[in-house]
Amino acid sequence: MSTIDQDLVTRGRRLLGAGAGAEDVVKMFRERGATKSEAIPLLARVASMTRREARLFVHNSEAFSDFKEQDEALQNAFLDAWEELAAEYAAELDAGAELDAGAELDAGAELDADADAE
Repeated sequence: MSTIDQDLVTRGRRLLGAGAGAEDVVKMFRERGATKSEAIPLLARVASMTRREARLFVHNSEAFSDFKEQDEALQNAFLDAWEELAAEYAAELDAGAELDAGAELDAGAELDADADAE
C-alpha cells in the first residue's frame, strides 16, 4: 500500500472513529483525489467491508453519483454484447449439431445401401 493510500486509510479510520459515516469517508477519498476504483479497496479496508460491499456502496454513494449513470450504461452495453455473443454461439452450436446429425444420417444410409448391395 502506498503512503498516500495509507494516509487515506488512517484519515478514514479517524473519521469513522469520530462518528462519521461511510459516505463521509468516501467523500473525503474523492476530495483527496481518489478515483472511484481506488476508493473501493480503501473503503473495504477502512470499514471492514468485503470488496463487493464496498463496490456497491461507492457505486451508490453521493460522492460518486456523477459516475453512476455512465457506469450503468457501460455495464448494460457489456451485458447486451455478452448476451448477443452467447446467442450467436448457441446458434452456431445448434447448427453444428444439426450438421453432425445429418452426417450421421447420411453415413447410416450409406451403410444400409452397402448392406443391400452385398
